[in-house]
Amino acid sequence: MATSAVHSARKGVERASEEASDTKGFEALESARALVGSSFPALCARVVTSVTALAEGYDIGCISGVAVLLREDLKLTSKQVGVLVGIMNYAVMCGAPLGGMMADAWGRKKALAATYVLLIVGALIMAAAQSFMHVLLGRVVMGVGVGAGLSVVTSYITEVSPKRYRGIFVGLEDFFLVIGISCGYVLNYALDVPGYGWRYMVGIGAVAPMGALLMLLLPQLLESPRWTMLRGQREQAEEDLRLLVGDDEARKMLQEWGRPAPLCTWAEVVSPRGTWRRQSLRVAVFIMALSLICGIGTTTVYMGTIFATDVNLHEAAKMTSIVGGLRIVVQTVSSFVLVDLWGRRPLMLVTLAGATLALGATAFAYWAQAAMMPYKFLPFLAFNLVYSFGLGPVSFIYPAEIMPSDLRSKGVSLGTMVGRGLCGTINIMFPMAMDAIGLAGIFACFAAVNSVGLAFVFLCAPESKGHSLEEMHALFPSGEEQQEDGDKHNA
Repeated sequence: MATSAVHSARKGVERASEEASDTKGFEALESARALVGSSFPALCARVVTSVTALAEGYDIGCISGVAVLLREDLKLTSKQVGVLVGIMNYAVMCGAPLGGMMADAWGRKKALAATYVLLIVGALIMAAAQSFMHVLLGRVVMGVGVGAGLSVVTSYITEVSPKRYRGIFVGLEDFFLVIGISCGYVLNYALDVPGYGWRYMVGIGAVAPMGALLMLLLPQLLESPRWTMLRGQREQAEEDLRLLVGDDEARKMLQEWGRPAPLCTWAEVVSPRGTWRRQSLRVAVFIMALSLICGIGTTTVYMGTIFATDVNLHEAAKMTSIVGGLRIVVQTVSSFVLVDLWGRRPLMLVTLAGATLALGATAFAYWAQAAMMPYKFLPFLAFNLVYSFGLGPVSFIYPAEIMPSDLRSKGVSLGTMVGRGLCGTINIMFPMAMDAIGLAGIFACFAAVNSVGLAFVFLCAPESKGHSLEEMHALFPSGEEQQEDGDKHNA
C-alpha cells in the first residue's frame, strides 16, 4: 500500500510538472505571438516604430569611425570634430518639443512621416557634404528628426500596446537602438576605405527611414486610437483599437478610458495641475535624463577614444565591437523577458547599483594606472552590460506609461529635451575634462551620478508593471484624490 501511495504521488508530481510546462510553453507562445502582433496592423506598428531608434543607434555607432575620416578628408580641427559629435544631442533636444506638437496636432502617424523625412534628408546632406558647415547642417537636421521621432514613437507604441506586453513593445526601442549602434560599428570596418568610405557610412543611414516612410503609406498602419479618441472620434478609435489588440483587450481598454481629457498645453506641462500629475512628470523627466547622463551617452560616443588611450586603434575598434555585441545579447534578454517578468523598478535598482560599483571600479583602475586588460576593460564592460540589462529598456517604457494620456507626448518631449541638453553639454566638455581630471575623475563623477539616481528611484519611483495607463494615478501619493479632482475639472 505504501508503495502504491508513493507511486500515485510520483504520478501526481509528474502530471503537475507537465501541466506547468504546458502553461509556460503557452505563455511563451502568447508572448511571441503578441510580439509580432495579432494582426497585420499591429505588426506594422511594431516595425515602423523601431526605425527612429535604429537610425539614432546607427548614427551613434557610425560617428565614432566617421569622425576620424572626416578630420582627414575635410581637414577639420579637433574643435570642429567635437562640435559635430556634441551637436547631435542639442538638435535632438530641439526636435523633441517639435515631435510632441506634431503628434498632438497632426496625429502620431503623420508626425512619424515628418520625422522620417528629416532623417532621410539629414543623412543625404551629410553624405554629399563638401565642408564642415554642410556636415553640421546634416547633423542638425538628422538630430531634429531623431528628437521628434523619439517623442512620437514613445507615445504611439505606449498607446497601442496591451498592458500585459507593453514593456516588451516599448522596450523594443532601446533594443533597436543597440542594434543600430552595433551596425554602425560593423560598417565602420566594412566601409573604411580612403576618400568616399565615410560618405557611404552616413548615406546608409537613410535606408531604414525610407523603408518606414513607404510603410506609412499602407492603409493598414493605423493612427493611435487614443489620439483619435482625444479628437472626439470614438467610433473610429474603437474600430482601430480592435484591429490592433483584439476584441477582448479593446473592450477592457475602452472601459478604462472613459471620457478622455483634452490635450494639455505646454503651460500645463511646465506646471501641471494636481499632485500626482506633478509627481509623475518629475519622476518621468528624471528617469529619462538619468538614462543619458549616467555615463552611457558619453562613453558610447567616445568609446574608441577611451580605449585608444591604452591600445592602438585596431585593438580599440575590436574592443568596441565586443562591447556592442555583448550589449545586444543582454538587451535581448532584458527587453523580451525581464522587463515584464521582474518589473521596471527592480531592474532600475539593479542597474543603478551595479553601474555605481562598475564605474567606481573603472575609476580606481584608471587612478591606479592599471593595465587595460583586464582591470580597465572588464569593469567598463560590466557598466555597459548592466545598463542594457535594466535602465536602457526601462527608460523608454517607464516614463511614458506613468504620465497621464493628455500629458504624455509633451511630457516625453520635455524629458527628451532635458536629457539631451545635459548629455550634449557633457559630450562637448568630455575632451576638456580628460585633460583636466583624467578618465579616473570622469568615471568617478559618473559613479556619483548613478548613486544619486539609485537613491531617487528607491524613494520616488513606484512599480508600474501590470497596471493599465488609467491606473497609474493610484501609484503616487494622493493619486486617487487627484484623479477624482481631475475628473471633476474635465466635467
